[in-house]
Amino acid sequence: MRDVSVVIPTYNRSEKLRRAVKSVLDQSHRNFELIVIDDCSEDDTEEVVEGFGDDRIIYHRNKKNLGGGGARNLGIHKSSAEYIAFLDDDDEWLPRKMEKQLKAIKGAPASCCGVYTGLTKYRDGKPLTQKMIVREGDIFHDLLWENIIGSTSVILLRKGCVTEVGGFTQGLPASQELDLYLRLAEKFDFGCVPESLVKYHIHKDNQITSDYSKKAYSRRYIFNLYKDCITDDSRLHARHLYEIGFLEYMEGDREEAYKHFKEAFFLSPPGIKHLIRKVLSKLILDI
Repeated sequence: MRDVSVVIPTYNRSEKLRRAVKSVLDQSHRNFELIVIDDCSEDDTEEVVEGFGDDRIIYHRNKKNLGGGGARNLGIHKSSAEYIAFLDDDDEWLPRKMEKQLKAIKGAPASCCGVYTGLTKYRDGKPLTQKMIVREGDIFHDLLWENIIGSTSVILLRKGCVTEVGGFTQGLPASQELDLYLRLAEKFDFGCVPESLVKYHIHKDNQITSDYSKKAYSRRYIFNLYKDCITDDSRLHARHLYEIGFLEYMEGDREEAYKHFKEAFFLSPPGIKHLIRKVLSKLILDI
């Protein structure tokens, strides 16, 4: 019986996938299975995976493209371990990530559904910024303010908790991880290993990150899903409107963006600082 099932969904990124798979195989904790879900790649993904020759790797090629959420759900379905972790095909783990997360979650109460770590963003092989927000226990309200966990590459979860909330929302084009975290946080607590143990690589073909129409749609979806909780707090309400407006502005829908900016400013004038931070962050990452 394996301790952890690691799921890597992939599509046409065989060279980046090679790095991701190697980072899992190089983990200090060795008792795991690695499930690679090939979402109809047209490159040499299968040959790259087979080239590792490791019997812990399970390779599955989809007959049709399922998208990130569908591919991860299939990986969950195929997994056999009590704990499940995810790794994006263009990211990589530091060698002791799995070991440290397993130790943390095994020492946590049953109410804890998962443990996350920090990450460091890299571009062209050089560290850029680090994300590490340490919050534990009931973090539902924290997640409504901000995705304090971040990428699915940082999380280790109890499989039973993931299946209880229905896994990822298939068809949601972006913010799939935040959507899952919120549904988990409504029922369970979270733990944290306060270290940056994931390398998150920024590159030009990261299509979901740069597709603002998908991100705007998904943020509106989450806003509507938790509207009652969000609108109870005028500052939180304004933050979501600024966020949605920023994404609408970036996708070119200026009329809707200005409408949301105006409504947000009326609710909480100081909240405009969040919008300024978003703009500055975008400028820095595009340099």
